[in-house]
Formats: sequence, structure tokens, C-alpha cells
Amino acid sequence: SVLSILFVLYASYVLFILFWKNCDGPLISKLKRFKLIRWILEHNMFVVFREATLKDFVELVLYRVVLTFAAMGAFNLALFAFQARLDWADLYLYTPIIMLASLIPITPSGLGTVQFMTIEFFKNRVQSQLFASGAITPEALLLTASLAWFLANQVLKVIFGSVCLSLSSRKMFSERIQESGVRSQNKKL
Repeated sequence: SVLSILFVLYASYVLFILFWKNCDGPLISKLKRFKLIRWILEHNMFVVFREATLKDFVELVLYRVVLTFAAMGAFNLALFAFQARLDWADLYLYTPIIMLASLIPITPSGLGTVQFMTIEFFKNRVQSQLFASGAITPEALLLTASLAWFLANQVLKVIFGSVCLSLSSRKMFSERIQESGVRSQNKKL
């Protein structure tokens, strides 16, 4: 069931933390004989996990919870635009699974994968007066709302990314200009 999947996901996260907090311990040292474990422990890409404190991992979970609630609220807002609603309990139960599935590199940005899972998880749970009149099916409404939410999410990412890129590149280039100005003054002396 979905609850068991959710339990496995949270248990996996705890094991992930334990792995990185004990990577220099005797148990993990025994696992270093496996090429994949050795590669993970020695690769620069994973240094951030190796150096993270327990506080960092807790903060990561808390930030992720906030992100999950924001995604749930945004999807509920998309449903509201189509005169439909979902219970928060259902959203809280299934949204993390849908978000995790969107990370699997099957399609670009999870497009299609997210919509399929949204329809499968919520088609019997979504409520709307439009269903009784036969104007639309739950599957069609969920697909439309999910695509609207996806588009809004992508637009927000582009805007936020552009602002961050603008701010960081301005700072980066101003530092380089200052450095080159200092070098040219040193050459004159």
C-alpha cells in the first residue's frame, strides 16, 4: 500500500543519513571493497553529504516539508480553478511519492510521469460538482489541473532562476572587474 511505500521512503532517508554519518566507521570500511561504495565515498560530488552535520540533514527535511506543502497548496489551487478539491490528507500522502517519481529520468522534468501518477492516485478521491453533470471526467480534470500546475511551476522556476542568475553573475563579474583593476594598478607600480 501507499503507506508502506511512504514508510520505506522515510526509512531509506534515515539509512542514508546513517551511512554518511558513519562513513569512516568500521562497518562502512568493510563495504569499501565494493567498487560502487568506494566510488561513492571517494567521489567529489558526494563531499557535501560526507561533511554535513546532523543539523544539516534535519534542515534538509524541514525545507523539503515546506516545499511539499507548497506543492500541495499549488496543486489544490489549480484544482480550485476547475471547481474541484482534494482532501489535504490525500495530498499529503501521495504528493511526496509523485514528487519522488518526477525525479526518475524517464521524461523531461517528469512531464507525463507526474500526470499519470496524479490521475492514478487521485481519480477516485477528487471531488467536483462537474462530475455529476457529466461535463468532465475526473481523469480529464486531473490531467488538465496537473498540466496547469506543471506549467505554472516551470514558469516560476524560470523567473526565480533568471533572478538568481542575474544577481550572482552581476556579483561574479563585479569581483572580476575589481580584481583586474587591482592587477593593472600593480603593473603600473
